[in-house]
Amino acid sequence: MGISQVLQINVRLSEGGAAGVARTLADELAVRGIRSPFAYGYGPHGGSSPLESNSDSFRLTPKHIAAANRISYSLAGRETRLMAGSAAEQLEAVMLESDVVHLHVIHSYFLQTSYLFDLIVRLKKPLVWTLHDHWAMTGRCAQPDDCTQWAKGCPSCPNLRAYPPAKLDLASKRWEERRDGIARLQASVPTAIVPCADWLAIDAEKSGLRNIQVIKNSVDRTYWEATRSIAKSPNRPRSNVGQGNIFICRDLRDRSKVDWKLLERLAGIPGQRLTIVGDHAPTLIPGVEYIPATSDRFELAQILSDHDRLIFTSTVDYYPLTIAEALTAGLKVFAISSRASQEFETSHLVELFDTGYSLLESVRSLTGAQQEDDALRPGIDFFNPDRMVDEYLELYEGMS
Repeated sequence: MGISQVLQINVRLSEGGAAGVARTLADELAVRGIRSPFAYGYGPHGGSSPLESNSDSFRLTPKHIAAANRISYSLAGRETRLMAGSAAEQLEAVMLESDVVHLHVIHSYFLQTSYLFDLIVRLKKPLVWTLHDHWAMTGRCAQPDDCTQWAKGCPSCPNLRAYPPAKLDLASKRWEERRDGIARLQASVPTAIVPCADWLAIDAEKSGLRNIQVIKNSVDRTYWEATRSIAKSPNRPRSNVGQGNIFICRDLRDRSKVDWKLLERLAGIPGQRLTIVGDHAPTLIPGVEYIPATSDRFELAQILSDHDRLIFTSTVDYYPLTIAEALTAGLKVFAISSRASQEFETSHLVELFDTGYSLLESVRSLTGAQQEDDALRPGIDFFNPDRMVDEYLELYEGMS
């Protein structure tokens, strides 16, 4: 018997990379005749997502419960058991109809994890859980950075400000609860743990998780088709003003992702131009073109197509879709070396640097323009959504 319905569950519907991956899966499965409803927590400011009315999706966490969950997580290290009755009924009904439950990000004031695990076990549903961060391995945070206490049971938390932040250190206790819950899942229903990157899979194995299979993210269908169309167009937009460097980050205040000093120095290199895409710039750098963050996938493809390389300085991403999007659009990538950026190292279009200074000096040495049709090079097909969906569909079918 084949797959007829897969339930996607993620805390957000319209914001963040994990939501984008889950939406791509849901949309692509629908094209193949497989219904994939999307259960999500909340949208901007705790309200409904702007995408809900145009998608097969439903909201689980009202604003007041999300607020209560935030307080509870800060003080107790877990969400409340509060849940709107109608939402609980809808979640159970849709899960009951589904052949597979696919979890993505289930932290950040969404709903209590034990409730969700209990429901999956009670309804005996095969489970796929894509890891977009470290949360399943830790006792508290989603992005531990260079902390490895999760491998030892989180005996103490060195950074209570790491997201989601906490006021009390209950990481050790919650680590045990989380591992017990995952162990019960894996003992009760067919369960696949799917890290989105090879390096994350290594950490998942170290943490004791089982049934691990890596499936790397793709770009979404709209963006993929936009880049193909632009690359083949005889009127492809190209600026005549020097080599084009582009930096993209939705929130330019994020110091873990944005090296503003490097961007200031990069903007002063003769023969180079710099475009910064994002919101909340700390200052205005002379000579830089600023473009607000955009959710329009065709607009992003057009913006990228007018540049030669992406500058990437984040050290906290897991499988950076920004790099995948730049490569899909035919750009080269200059990235600060991290475990995440190293995932793309085998591509001849990615160059890694240990320091911002070495990246800056490499840009200074550049002359000439990038050859046309980079977006059609072999290897870029890896980011085709068909590849990612085929891999997940094979996994679903093997579990049902």
